[in-house]
Amino acid sequence: MNEPDQKDQSTAAAASAWGVGLNFAYGVIGFTMIGWALQHWVWPKGAPWVILGFALAGLLGGGYRFIRDAIAMGKASSEAARRHANRPK
Repeated sequence: MNEPDQKDQSTAAAASAWGVGLNFAYGVIGFTMIGWALQHWVWPKGAPWVILGFALAGLLGGGYRFIRDAIAMGKASSEAARRHANRPK
């Protein structure tokens, strides 16, 4: 009976980790696309600073969220391990 619980928890942890990583990637891609669109339609003859600026904003914002979510996952994992170690056998 203990085996399925561990499998479910590891699957949930893997899904959460994928979600954290994909949030970072989507943030960078999304901001870069917004920068490209502005560069393409608003300032077509300008230097690529708009794209680079939005890509940098995506990196910073995505990185901040990645670190924040990773710390939260680590705390939740530590708490779950602590509860597992303290439960009666």
